[in-house]
Amino acid sequence: MTGNIGIRKLTAVLSFITILAAVFSPVHVSAAALPARGNLTIVAEYDRAALPGINMEIFLIATADYNGKLEYTATAQFADALKNVKYDPNGMLASENAEVAEKLKAYVSAKSLGGKTAETDGSGTAVFGNLEAGVYLVVQKPSATPTEGNNSRYVAQSFIIPVPYPEESGELNYMISAHPKIEPKKGMLTLRKVVSGSPEAPDSGFWFTVKFVYPAEHDREGVMLGGTKIEEELSLYLRAGGTAVFTNIPLGTRFEITEVNLPEGFTFGGITDGGKGVINAANPAKEITATNIYEPPPTTNPTTNPTTTPTTPPTTEPVTRWPTTQPTQPTSPPTRWTTRWIWLSSVATPQRVATSAAFS
Repeated sequence: MTGNIGIRKLTAVLSFITILAAVFSPVHVSAAALPARGNLTIVAEYDRAALPGINMEIFLIATADYNGKLEYTATAQFADALKNVKYDPNGMLASENAEVAEKLKAYVSAKSLGGKTAETDGSGTAVFGNLEAGVYLVVQKPSATPTEGNNSRYVAQSFIIPVPYPEESGELNYMISAHPKIEPKKGMLTLRKVVSGSPEAPDSGFWFTVKFVYPAEHDREGVMLGGTKIEEELSLYLRAGGTAVFTNIPLGTRFEITEVNLPEGFTFGGITDGGKGVINAANPAKEITATNIYEPPPTTNPTTNPTTTPTTPPTTEPVTRWPTTQPTQPTSPPTRWTTRWIWLSSVATPQRVATSAAFS
């Protein structure tokens, strides 16, 4: 027989946990005592692929008695945490189950409590046997030394579950297989654009090529940039001071960022870690800064004043101011004679004296 989402008593749990009763015959209980002990098998899968190497931990939070129906009593270890808390899995909503489980997980961490642990094997299963009847908290146990293994790359949702598991018929199944919801752990990558150098740098845009290499095929379409889903490669445009934030990156994803086609006047100043890296459990939030340096080209002003006096006068001025031929002096006296009267003081009577003169 199989317990499934259709069971009224565990409708909530089964919306995110698949519960399967084992092939063994269920136990019919008519007395108050619950003599049998049960087994709980956790099956870790994602996208139908088994996930070995995931550490699971369980805690008995309440013991069970049967008086015509299952009744639970909080254990001493969890009595304070369960005060005024509805922890009976029967009839809980999925959101209620998850909320209680997360609160109890935080309580366990704060109190440094320890439970029973088991790691999923090659088939993705971890078996907890010889369990006392009651309600169990199931959580993923964090790895003390995160690696690239599945335990650091995937997260299993915490839940609470009863052992034994009540069937609709009233019979109790002590062999239970639970498939919790498992998702790849997520990281983020931030790319910042910085421009240094001259404060007069123009408001230019810069192009980048961003590539992702996912750890598994089923993670290929996981990354988000804003509201856009990224597959494996994209071209990205950023202005100075701009930021691009990639989220929902599965751990184990490798990235490579390259800046291309720098605008005129800009030189490459460097990029963090060469623009390459991996989003992993040790560093799930990575920041990359790409820097450029702006150096404006030298300015050239037109010459306004000539450095030498032109040897040729401007064409608007006359080259010759005067006639090209000048009048010449005569080379021989004129042919006309004139007579001047000159009074000589030594001569008592006037005489006629002939003189010649050239008119000038």
